[in-house]
Amino acid sequence: MKEIKLFWLCVGEFFSSLGMSFIWPLASVYLHDRLAIPLSIIGIVLLFNSLASVFGSYLSGILYDRSDPYRLLLAGIIFAIAILTLLIFFNGWIAFSILLFCIGIASGWNLTLVNSIATSIHSKDGRQVFMNIYFAQNLGVVAGT
Repeated sequence: MKEIKLFWLCVGEFFSSLGMSFIWPLASVYLHDRLAIPLSIIGIVLLFNSLASVFGSYLSGILYDRSDPYRLLLAGIIFAIAILTLLIFFNGWIAFSILLFCIGIASGWNLTLVNSIATSIHSKDGRQVFMNIYFAQNLGVVAGT
């Protein structure tokens, strides 16, 4: 398998972090201000979003060892885009909460795959690889918020 370039892995991680940094504040404001959901319930919804991310990470970690990482990453990206597209059309209280759970799975899935794929980059020092990914991830969070 051809080695992925570190630059493109960092670009992907940047945009993933950028998008995910929108989720919690935007979801909180939308659910509270537009749908009049109490903040305590929103906290529970976001807790399930985080738990879904853990589940997605666990699942993709298992599948990484058994399948083609490139196809798994593409599947995760397509899954995330499909969920975000559904959020445009189905944004009522229950549908939004369920789709937020699903986007949590997709985000955990993709984050774990990026880190797993990073372990296969042998042309650079491992510390440099993960430092660059960590930097891109944090830059995305800063830019997103």
